[in-house]
Amino acid sequence: MKHSTLIFHGDLPKLLKHRFRGENNIQYAKDRPTSIKDVIESLGIPHTEIGQILTDKSEIDFAQNIQDLDEIHIFPCMPPVNLRIPSLLRPGTIEKTAFIVDVNVGKLAGLLRLCGFDAVTVENQEDEAIARNGCHENRIILTRDKELLKRKIVMFGRLVRNTEPIGQLKEIITLYDLHDEIKPFSRCMHCNGMLAAVTKEEIIHRLEPLTKKYFDVFQQCRSCGRIYWPGSHHEKLQALIDAARK
Repeated sequence: MKHSTLIFHGDLPKLLKHRFRGENNIQYAKDRPTSIKDVIESLGIPHTEIGQILTDKSEIDFAQNIQDLDEIHIFPCMPPVNLRIPSLLRPGTIEKTAFIVDVNVGKLAGLLRLCGFDAVTVENQEDEAIARNGCHENRIILTRDKELLKRKIVMFGRLVRNTEPIGQLKEIITLYDLHDEIKPFSRCMHCNGMLAAVTKEEIIHRLEPLTKKYFDVFQQCRSCGRIYWPGSHHEKLQALIDAARK
């Protein structure tokens, strides 16, 4: 039986199924017609994690039949990934940076909002609904769920590697080169709404006595009405933003 040789580069070997994990070269039987996308995903790696596929020094797309291929080099998405430019693997584009954040990386949503990014969260939604919403709203799906990202409808997504929220934030900002798009304290960390300046007089009836006494600059969420001011927590939040920028 003839085989194709799949050569995985970068961190992709770490994402393979347990029996193959860590292996760079895998022999795959050409016993039936199968797309290279289905082959890669059958080995455990979602198509969203693939940045380029090369064979005989030519680039191919996900639809290529494995039976027509002998040696295939598979590369991960490498920063900076510019989703505003179409590629062979992803002919569609994203004009505005926006995310849909799965519950398994839920804390990442608040940190992205802190930096000014549009990041909606999902609760009690099936994978199908998350994938559909990501597609219809043209959002990048952030998750640690491989099966979610393997869905055909998913065009843009990231299998988040880091387990700590700050590390996850740095990972996403670096991958998509978002350093220049950071707009601190412009979104509500709770509902994702935009913040707007508001006078103290407009919201003074909602302030605690000490807040009334010591603070004069306020912002309010246009969606949920939550009030923000540069209190003692402000320096900690600014430190998180500075860390993400590095």
